[in-house]
Amino acid sequence: MEIPQQLTRRGKLGLFAVLLAALIAAHWSDLRLPYFWDEAGYFIPAALDLSTTGDPIPHSVIPIPHPPLVAASLAIAWHVFGFSFPVTRLTMLCWAALALLAVYALGELLGGFRLGLAACVCVFLYPVFFAQSALAQLDLPAAALSVWALVFYLQRRFLPTALLLSAAVLCKESAVVGVAAIVLAEFFAPARRRLSLAILATPAVVLAAWLLFVYVRTGNVLGNSEFVRFNVTAALAPSRFMAALLHRIWDVAGHFFLFFLTIPAALSLRPVRARISRIPVALGITIVSYVLAFSLFGGSVLARYMLPAVVLMIVLCLCLISMRWRYWWALLPVVLGAFLIGLLIPPPYHYAYEENLAYRDFIAIHRQAADVLSREHAEVITTWPATDELSKPFLGYVKTGLTIVAVPDLSLDSIQSAARLCRGCAILFFPTQYEPPDSILRPGAFLRRFEFWRKAQQQFETRPGTLTPEAVAASTGAQITWRMQQGPLYAAILRLPGTQ
Repeated sequence: MEIPQQLTRRGKLGLFAVLLAALIAAHWSDLRLPYFWDEAGYFIPAALDLSTTGDPIPHSVIPIPHPPLVAASLAIAWHVFGFSFPVTRLTMLCWAALALLAVYALGELLGGFRLGLAACVCVFLYPVFFAQSALAQLDLPAAALSVWALVFYLQRRFLPTALLLSAAVLCKESAVVGVAAIVLAEFFAPARRRLSLAILATPAVVLAAWLLFVYVRTGNVLGNSEFVRFNVTAALAPSRFMAALLHRIWDVAGHFFLFFLTIPAALSLRPVRARISRIPVALGITIVSYVLAFSLFGGSVLARYMLPAVVLMIVLCLCLISMRWRYWWALLPVVLGAFLIGLLIPPPYHYAYEENLAYRDFIAIHRQAADVLSREHAEVITTWPATDELSKPFLGYVKTGLTIVAVPDLSLDSIQSAARLCRGCAILFFPTQYEPPDSILRPGAFLRRFEFWRKAQQQFETRPGTLTPEAVAASTGAQITWRMQQGPLYAAILRLPGTQ
């Protein structure tokens, strides 16, 4: 059977259906999961506000500048099918299928059917993409539309490029980085035209209109002053930039075994001129733009912010490798096997639970803890996101909201201060970020030798160090009454002495 070099439009629609079916099958057990982390803290409440009031500025959570397109897609789905976890998860899986189809289209454009399919499968199984596929967050939809925009731009179709980029910035404001990258690529293109630059700049006008609307409604162009402080002014510190730059380079070149692609791709660049001349400059400019932009701005250094750049990096690497090596496809089992390991096993360094299947364990543990606390009718000392999980029934953890004593973090000082005012209360203790065991493989052990790294960690990280439930119990006189662990994740309930 002869393998086609390109799929027809009908073939691409069929591929979309296959990709969506594969995503649903892979996430079948996730469809009824309660909402997790930032879903619970902002995105689901904001989408519910839009669904019930039609107002794109949320009122049940503090407004921030995220545009409403993804929330609108959820609101429409809930109006048609009802508010439920499966409807939310399936809506986001549709976005993920659209992103995978964009990856295929880009790969097909650069190297034909085989390259497109290989890139599609690699992105499908890449841990950060896989974990984000079913979560109601903004980065994956923005990445889907940004990659589609790049596909049309490489075909010199400027109007659909501008429309897709406009939709991307209405998913998430940070997609303007992709807009700037494509405008920059077009500026240096040999056949550029003023009209093409004007059309491609349209998404920036769309974003400006949205931010003007936010300013009129909230009095702040980014929604609130704390968001500005954490993501812009404080993030511009030199120590933070240096630390974030290392993070971002790692995110696009090594995180979760990406080096199995980036190292062979680097080796494939020789002879340099012959290889680079066959790769669209827009891919490289977009990747570098995301690395620099998210090193300068954004308080939290989360890998999901780099999804557009990582997707392009995977396609770019496969393209370079296929140009140089005849049997390049023999590398795929190694890459896919490594990505599968990354999905299941935590790396030897800090990472967010939302970046692999650890988020499932986190939800399972917190749901069990919520059941225990609900039966005890306890007043609970804990921190976010458990404060939302235990007080908002629509998030899926409790049927009736519990009384919460919120603390800013689960440090010993915070817990002791709350415990003095809440005798007889329960404490829900859990690690807010993965703490790897001591190992020579831990890059943090080396990086802590540098002052800029230590300053950045102190300013932007809130991990409670090596604090354990046993240490909390010893310092407060509490008794550990329940504990659950799945893999490296755990949670514990402690009961303070008192009259209850």
